[in-house]
Formats: sequence, C-alpha cells, structure tokens
Amino acid sequence: EAFAKGDAAMTLMGTWAIGVLSAEPFYLTAGKDYDYFMFPEITEGVPQEALGTVDGLVVPKKTKSIDGSDAVLAFMAKNAAQEAMSTGSGALSPSILVPDGFYTDLQRRLKADLLGSSGWSFNYDLSTPPKIADVGLNLFQEFWILPESYPYLLNEADLKIHSLWLEREKP
Repeated sequence: EAFAKGDAAMTLMGTWAIGVLSAEPFYLTAGKDYDYFMFPEITEGVPQEALGTVDGLVVPKKTKSIDGSDAVLAFMAKNAAQEAMSTGSGALSPSILVPDGFYTDLQRRLKADLLGSSGWSFNYDLSTPPKIADVGLNLFQEFWILPESYPYLLNEADLKIHSLWLEREKP
C-alpha cells in the first residue's frame, strides 16, 4: 500500500502485484505508474535466479468424476482461460502456448528475464514450515533495520528455531 500511494520508492513483489496494483483501490498502470526490474546483482558472477511459486490445478486421487475433472483441466489449459487468469492476477501464464503479444510490455520484459535466469527457487516463506518462516522473516526485517547486529540476530533466530524444533518432537 505504501508503494501504491507513493510513500515508498520501490517494493519487492511477485507478478501478482500487477493485478493488485491495477485494481481497486489503486488503478495504477504498468509501465506508466510503476515499472519492474530484476533484483540487483549483489555478488559479481553469481547468476540471477528466478524466485516464485508454481500455481497449478489438481484433481483429487479419489474424485467421483474423473471425466468431468479431465474436461475442466482441458478447458483451463486453453489459451482463453490462461489469458483470463493472467489478466486477473497479473501473473504470467504457466502455458507456453500463450503468445507474447498477449502480454503487456512489462510482462514481456519480465518473461524474458525469467527465461534468462539460471534457475528457479521457491519463496522462503512458502517452502518453510510457518513458525520457522516467521522467525526467518522477522530476522530479515530486524537485519534490515540494524545490519550491524547480525551476530546477535542470528543467535536469537537459532535459539527460536531450536526451541520450535524441540516443541515439534514432544509427544
């Protein structure tokens, strides 16, 4: 919200932010009101890595209507459905069949950067148990405010994670 209102110069977000920023209450236009750039290189020679989630549609193993499920999945895989989901969310379609001409200039540049990345990593907070993710996310915030206190912060995070690990092993 601070970014959308102009109170922050930039923010670290995923492609879903395109859908959020273009809708109520902000109504911002990609390429006009905001733009995109890859996270800056920190260490020379370390390849850029894409970061994000993988969204998908799944069918339960014990579904009562496999034919109906197959029909829904086939429909959702068509370009029209993929484009509608992309339009609504701002995210790139997982289908490589959606033509580049469908996307905005910002999305085309984003796609080119993603395809040029050396690999794909999942978001820390989505690939880590929630309680441990909270410790790490708080650590990131505290480090941002007081980077010189990193030895103390790392020790505190280690103690919290160790405590969470011990709780997990209790009967």
